[in-house]
Amino acid sequence: MDRKGRTRTWDAAHELATQTYFPHRLRPLDRQAPDFRLNAIDYGPVTIGRITFGRDVAIQCEYPGAIEVNFPLTGGLESRIGSTEVLSGAGRATVFAAGERHDITRWSHDCDVLGVKFDEAWLRDRAARGFGVHGALALPRQLDLRQAPTADWFRLLQGLHSSGASGGPVALTLADALATSFLLSVLPETGPNPVAGGPAVAVVLEALAADPGRDWTALAMAEVAGVSVRRLQESFAKELGKTPRQKLTELRLDRARTDLRAGTGTVAEVAANLGFGNPGRFAAAYRERWGVLPKEDLPR
Repeated sequence: MDRKGRTRTWDAAHELATQTYFPHRLRPLDRQAPDFRLNAIDYGPVTIGRITFGRDVAIQCEYPGAIEVNFPLTGGLESRIGSTEVLSGAGRATVFAAGERHDITRWSHDCDVLGVKFDEAWLRDRAARGFGVHGALALPRQLDLRQAPTADWFRLLQGLHSSGASGGPVALTLADALATSFLLSVLPETGPNPVAGGPAVAVVLEALAADPGRDWTALAMAEVAGVSVRRLQESFAKELGKTPRQKLTELRLDRARTDLRAGTGTVAEVAANLGFGNPGRFAAAYRERWGVLPKEDLPR
């Protein structure tokens, strides 16, 4: 469930944060009332939220069943994870593993955090099936957002949150995109041996063309090709200079033009049948590819 809220009481701030993220112990570091703000979007196994307290606070939590990554957009986040001290400011993110005691010793009054929460079991399943990594995930304590591929993942997070794109019928597709980008940035180069680039790409392109409206995820495409997600991404980049998702969007727009010109449905119906959950973004993508709006290709 998406959540938005603003409050100036500590009890309400604690309740909103608990409902959105985890049970935790919140300790204000000064006596003034907070200026707490929260804007969270729920994608099922993934939640993206922007949160600020407006006051210095300390937080204790064990992140039960979930992995949390916090990106300070402003201010600083001082944490103690086991015996390790981690200080994150703009350009760096702190990673909190599941089921491990973490102390945020100081969340500064000017700290505005963009955070993402992954369901641990779901993310581990993605890592096993798509990357050949089994068991507990060995995650770094901190991420540098100034280097690829972490920077690419951070831009994806910012873009989704800024757009306000809610979950709805494409929630799992968006969650999969976030998980795939995250795993590409933190997992080592392991996984099944790749099929040669050409065959893997050809097999996936055939499957996408046959059913472009399917709710395709990166994992589903990799399983069709019989390679890891990482190898599939590399094969598409080498052969086509595009990601599998970019090629899928092209195929969907090609089919959309064929269907619209054939009069098989309204613009909204064609868009929905081909997996475009937002009519406005569909129209913009269609115009970028074909130079006209979708309605202009309807039979006259």
